[in-house]
Amino acid sequence: MQRFQNTMQPEVLFRLLATVLIISLAAPPSQADEKIRREADKARSVKLLEADHKGEIEARWIAFNAASGRLLITNKTEEPLKVLVPVEMVAEHVVPADSAAGRSQTLGIGPHAGKGYQQNGFFNDGPGEAFFFVPAGKSSKAELPSVCLEYGRPDPSKRMRYQLRSVVAFTNPAPIVGFLKAWHTDRFSQNVAQATAWRLADGLTWERLAALRAGTVGAYTAGRPMFSRQDLDAAKKIAEQVTEAADKKTAK
Repeated sequence: MQRFQNTMQPEVLFRLLATVLIISLAAPPSQADEKIRREADKARSVKLLEADHKGEIEARWIAFNAASGRLLITNKTEEPLKVLVPVEMVAEHVVPADSAAGRSQTLGIGPHAGKGYQQNGFFNDGPGEAFFFVPAGKSSKAELPSVCLEYGRPDPSKRMRYQLRSVVAFTNPAPIVGFLKAWHTDRFSQNVAQATAWRLADGLTWERLAALRAGTVGAYTAGRPMFSRQDLDAAKKIAEQVTEAADKKTAK
């Protein structure tokens, strides 16, 4: 590898990289993706939470950590389904009856990748228009970001079982609903989303958020600041906007 790098002329390397970029941009959409989309358009549409409640699907959230996880949908019917994914959705830790451990953090489920994204039967056609195509008896999955909505509770892990619910079943919904909608629409970073969520859901002051450090444990802090000044400025603007919109809605 070192020998190759020493003998490769900069002009040749530039042309090679440019050729690769042009080919990638000119590549047509995957025929397999288009086929799946056509099949999804013909399938029966169901809403994720309603279909899970009816037993038509099994919806699972597998938490990797506080910031991300996997949404797994299994079709329990004998027909293909187009499963519509709601924007205002949370994952709540289900504590076993015989467990002495407390409940872990409830998580707000974040947005998928940009418009046109497809992953393992999961499609995004724009804000609020995500869906899974799941053939009969099969499963589809997608990895999504998340945020904690209960500051101070234990962090999630893959060993924990989570139940997907509407945000209105979890908390006073107005500002949190607005925040989740804004996250799906504007697709700001997970750091900005987490700072906004802790402000709206848990009432942490901006000063407290600025003082948090990566690796904070109890009264001890270590590492760099958890949120940059840019993160907090963006979070403050979002929090103010969704709170103002929620107040106007309540007044009406």
